[in-house]
Amino acid sequence: MNFRKWLFKRTYFWRYFWRNEFNDKSAAAFPFWTRIYYLIRGFTSESRTVSGVGQSHPLSTYVNDIVWGHTMQFLAGNPNIFNDKEIFEKAAKEKSINTPPLLAVFSNQEMRIGGVVVDACTGVHQLLDDHGDLVFKMAVGHGGHGLHIVTKEAGKFLVGGAEVNIKQWLARLDKKYLIYNKLVNHSYAQNIYSRCLNTIRLLTLWDYEEDCPYVAAAVHRFGGGTRGPVDNVTKGGVLANIDLATGVLGEVCLPRYGKPLERTDCHDQTNALITRVQIPFWEDIKKACLHAAKEFQENPFIGWDIAVLEDGFTVVEANESSNISMHQAFLPMRLDPLFIPFLKHHNI
Repeated sequence: MNFRKWLFKRTYFWRYFWRNEFNDKSAAAFPFWTRIYYLIRGFTSESRTVSGVGQSHPLSTYVNDIVWGHTMQFLAGNPNIFNDKEIFEKAAKEKSINTPPLLAVFSNQEMRIGGVVVDACTGVHQLLDDHGDLVFKMAVGHGGHGLHIVTKEAGKFLVGGAEVNIKQWLARLDKKYLIYNKLVNHSYAQNIYSRCLNTIRLLTLWDYEEDCPYVAAAVHRFGGGTRGPVDNVTKGGVLANIDLATGVLGEVCLPRYGKPLERTDCHDQTNALITRVQIPFWEDIKKACLHAAKEFQENPFIGWDIAVLEDGFTVVEANESSNISMHQAFLPMRLDPLFIPFLKHHNI
């Protein structure tokens, strides 16, 4: 990499880091000078909220956002595959990775269904009649942004439970969206929280000595709050650690802006017990993620989002720069023996 490209990447990330922090309205829950103190040390308010930085372990044991962001920029072998969900869909299909069936693509007020372009309103009618409830997911996006649940009841169209004029609603969409069936949680997850799809984030890293991937960490996210049909932990969600050997859910964290990270064993809204719940198909989930990681070995660090269903599981999406705050909530990376070899190899 030449010097100009290296310098651009580093200065771009610093601008991105500070801009995101001060555009994050939720971060105002923290005192201003406290935010500055942690920003200087490389931690955003979001990562502090999710991981509880400094509460249980010294700051030096955590990998901060600046270091991790720089590292991921230089490690990502082919980030476009994961950044654009339509590209990932095609690549996953070619590599026999199980993903949810893609029903249609919406872009520029047109809908492409099975290679045939139709009027968007006509397409929504057809898909709802043929497949039931739909999920519109922005092709390029993260953190649950740009996700909409579209349903039809008694001839009326609903988006997120609110009645809409479907033609006017579609006219407001100015991005590319992928359209899927609405997935339904396996009963173990549905019993804990039923208002959204609750997913697993499983991390695979590359073992440079053995020349193969391995599972380094996994957490289970459950929805919560009122900010959309997603399990994102910065939108009121709940986080549970997963025992890698058994697939049993462990300690639960409740990330809330401006508050110390609370640790418990239940969902704070449904009161459902989370700790000691067994995830079905756990061994098969790990094997599937390791197979997928081998297929994308140019990316040595991948975060896989897995939905567990009654009849199996599916890879919802993959992330080449997974948020490490979720994993550091349970153990800082510099203390985790599964991360240490990877960090040393990359001089992190």
